[in-house]
Amino acid sequence: MVIGLFKEKMKREGQQQMSLKSLSAQTHKKEVLRDLFGRTITTLRISVTDRCNLRCLYCMPELKMQFVQRESLLTFEEIYRISKIFVNHGVDTIRITGGEPLVRRNITTLLKKLNGLKNTGLRKLKMTTNGILLKQYAPELATSGIDQINVSMDTLNPTKFQKITQLGSLERVLEGIKLAQKHKIKVKVNVVALKGFNDSEIFDFINFSAKNKVTVRFIELMPFNGNKWNKNKFVSKRELLSKIEEKYEVTPLPKESISQTSTEYKILPINATIGFIASVTESFCSTCSRIRLTAEGFLRPCLHSNIETNLREPLRKGCTDEEIAEIIKQTISRKPKEHEDFLAPFYIKSIKDRPMIKIGG
Repeated sequence: MVIGLFKEKMKREGQQQMSLKSLSAQTHKKEVLRDLFGRTITTLRISVTDRCNLRCLYCMPELKMQFVQRESLLTFEEIYRISKIFVNHGVDTIRITGGEPLVRRNITTLLKKLNGLKNTGLRKLKMTTNGILLKQYAPELATSGIDQINVSMDTLNPTKFQKITQLGSLERVLEGIKLAQKHKIKVKVNVVALKGFNDSEIFDFINFSAKNKVTVRFIELMPFNGNKWNKNKFVSKRELLSKIEEKYEVTPLPKESISQTSTEYKILPINATIGFIASVTESFCSTCSRIRLTAEGFLRPCLHSNIETNLREPLRKGCTDEEIAEIIKQTISRKPKEHEDFLAPFYIKSIKDRPMIKIGG
């Protein structure tokens, strides 16, 4: 009987400990960020500069650019503080963009600080780059905590590459990709599909994927202020995929998450991997999990809406993290349900919004 009472006591104490652990877990459970349509924000895209060492025709407006002055840029400390608030509210992926992020002085210092957030919930730290400086920075990026790099490369023809970028060297980009891979950084290649420019290079990119063991993703051209978007330049995912299916067996790959922007495929038998970001013809607004922070600290809940909130001002006025978090929540509550139909007969891009380079890629 004594043994029985002892066992019952131990059972009760065990249950109490389990209850305390459960209560502790609930207490430390992060408050996630959701918009009015039930979408959870898990990805923060941070532009660290609006400056770039290229002048890509579909990105940089032809008119003379007025770049953000240094004192107006968010400091690394401010970027880190905002990032920490987001991670504390469930964001698990941060992507560093620009302009060209590698032209921001001491950028790897910021990356190392952000990498420390992996101790508190950050899972992935990524970057989008044009690759011009990748060879120079690859060793540092490898030790800074970067998990993946997306390289924008719209042609494999050196002459055409120089033409569309106006300043770029394809050879430097290719060397940068190889060195990044040598340092065990995962690389994906982004190709903005342009009718009459690179749509004839589909199979060259497929062979590039197979040879270099990288995923190549074709992006439908999106309209932005200043990029002279028109339907004559546009080529859809369906058009490209149909051409590929005429030559190869194509197997769809499962998505890593419901909010993944690309649909990816394995090309047999050459073992290439391609993807499509079809934000024009196959909108993924219903599962969008992203929010953007511009280089001077404006928070944008949607890439294609000019809704934005100035976070730099309350940061520099001394607002607390809780007050900043409340501003973030209010901004997310304004996230639109979806963007406009860019292929609608009477669609016209608003000239009141920022050009792409001032939003962040």
